[in-house]
Amino acid sequence: MLQCGAWENAKSYFKFENWWLDIEGFNDKIKGWWNSFSFIGKPDYVLVAKLKALKEKLKEWSKTAQGNLGTQKQNVLKQLAELEDIQENRTLRPEEITSKTTLISEFEDVAKREEIAWRQRSRAVWLEQGDRNTNFFHRTANAHRRMNTISKLKVRRKFD
Repeated sequence: MLQCGAWENAKSYFKFENWWLDIEGFNDKIKGWWNSFSFIGKPDYVLVAKLKALKEKLKEWSKTAQGNLGTQKQNVLKQLAELEDIQENRTLRPEEITSKTTLISEFEDVAKREEIAWRQRSRAVWLEQGDRNTNFFHRTANAHRRMNTISKLKVRRKFD
């Protein structure tokens, strides 16, 4: 018989996503949250407390449809699928064609944001691995050095 201990949910650390900066009104939302926080104490305490409060607000917001790429992608794909089903039965009306075009554009935006997110995560993995990559980087640097080396130099003298 197998006996296991209690499963504890590991606390996930906060990750700021660079693609959030591309969302319209995001900076205003941050300013509004920041100005809404009120803490009393020394300036360093107030700064730390505001940053913690802002982190919690961002965590909550990231779970909403606007802050979650997966949810955004699912919503757009669902709406596109509905329009495709309609198109199989009949021709689309002008407003449906406009809606489909808008949804395709939204999907491209979401895909671009997703690419930004994956690029950001790949950099984080590189930072976590740190020294494990040194062999690769040494080989790359040596290859660049070999390419940039002048193996022969021929000097021609001009006689006047």
